[in-house]
This record gives sequence, structure tokens and C-alpha cells, in this order.
Amino acid sequence: MTVRVLDSFGNLVTADTSTVTVALGTNAGGAALAGTVSATAVGGIATFAGLSINKAALGYTLTAIDPGLNGATSSTFDITPAAADHLTFGVQPRAPAPVTRSARP
Repeated sequence: MTVRVLDSFGNLVTADTSTVTVALGTNAGGAALAGTVSATAVGGIATFAGLSINKAALGYTLTAIDPGLNGATSSTFDITPAAADHLTFGVQPRAPAPVTRSARP
């Protein structure tokens, strides 16, 4: 995901190297945003890689802030759980214990 630093006419400010921070705006699922949430703009563009949200829900937004500039809010997006794909054993079966017999006198 990227955040662009623009001037009042909507032009990219390619000389900007400020720090942009993103956060959850609308937090529909009571989730946490994980990953590196601050990035330095290069050529006026701050790039964020590896961000994740830990709960599925509809209607999330992200906000971007940079001190001294007007902030921005992303469009609404949804996090949906993945469909079931396979099964696994939580506890594996164990081999039976060996049977011991006592010798008769």
C-alpha cells in the first residue's frame, strides 16, 4: 500500500521525505493493525509492506497522517475469513502400550 504526498493542486510533491503514519480508522471488528505503521516518503510516496489486520469484519478504513498536512482516509474495505481448505489432527493417535504378561510359577 502507498500513501502519496500531494500539494493543494493534487500534484505529487516529489521532494517530500516526511514520515507518514497509518492507523485503523473505522475499526469494525475491534481489530489490531500489525506491521510497520510509519514510513518515510521517497519521492513523495510512502510505501507500507507487511501490514495486517487480525480480525475479519466488514467496513474497515485506514487513516494516514503526516504532521503539518491534512490527513487522508482510505476507501472502505472488508477482511473476510478464508474458506475451509483441509483437516488436520489436533491430537495424533498413540500406539497402544505393549502388553506384558507375568510368567506363571
